[in-house]
Amino acid sequence: MGDRVMGIAYEGVEARQPMLLRRLMIRCPVQGVPTDTGFEVLSIPAVDRSEQLLVDCLACGQDHVWQIADAFLE
Repeated sequence: MGDRVMGIAYEGVEARQPMLLRRLMIRCPVQGVPTDTGFEVLSIPAVDRSEQLLVDCLACGQDHVWQIADAFLE
């Protein structure tokens, strides 16, 4: 990815076309509400399906294991 300024990504030095970053979210399994994973992305990444660990969930304070298939963008 190119440069990043205050939540806006710029692809390529010449073009400077802004692309807004979005928060990668999951649903807290305890509270049932959306919570931020701490990642900002342009789209949901195509990665392997290995488990990820969300430490200190913003909704409930617990740690959760999640997979990319559980994620959505906000």
